[in-house]
Amino acid sequence: MKSSVKFIYYFFAFLWLVSLLACPFFTFFPSAISCELPWFNISNVIVDQKGNTYIGLPFYGRVQSYDKEGNFRKQWHIGHGNGGSFRLILSPNQYIEVATAQGRSLNTFDSKGKLIKVKHNTDLFHRLYDKRTHPFVDRNKNEYGIKDKFLIPKIFRESPSGKEELVVIMPWYLFFVDPSYTFCFLVVSGLMQWVNNKKKEKEVI
Repeated sequence: MKSSVKFIYYFFAFLWLVSLLACPFFTFFPSAISCELPWFNISNVIVDQKGNTYIGLPFYGRVQSYDKEGNFRKQWHIGHGNGGSFRLILSPNQYIEVATAQGRSLNTFDSKGKLIKVKHNTDLFHRLYDKRTHPFVDRNKNEYGIKDKFLIPKIFRESPSGKEELVVIMPWYLFFVDPSYTFCFLVVSGLMQWVNNKKKEKEVI
């Protein structure tokens, strides 16, 4: 029992370390990985006219996108202004705009993540931050929100009539590489190991 608890502890310690190192790794090597990432510290959600969903992941400095069926499309690095908070904006011509706090830039991408242009010295992020609790509303007046942020996050669409529909859900296996979750697992397994050590001490006495 003790050996298995110790294995679990070191396993989650390893996962937590890897998840923490992911942030600087993605910063210095932005093209190193293109797989789906955990929905950790989501900035906001936007949806284009084709039904593609985009979520901002400031921890990784990435935008992650899904198609209208909820399947992962791709993710990309935000470029200038990485390393801090940012907000996503859907422009009238359906470009994905990233307003950053660090560097005060506005980076414009197409739906495939190709950088179109960069505008510097803009305070757009700070103006948007005041509206951070406002849900995204599409042209059909549907509102998009995030539920279960601390479990398995889901993005829902609510129609004007109040009907809710699931749009995207984070794959369950990403739960185990999310920094916040792996830290919780690490604490729990550490407590289990501590309890086992105390039991062993009593047996020796």
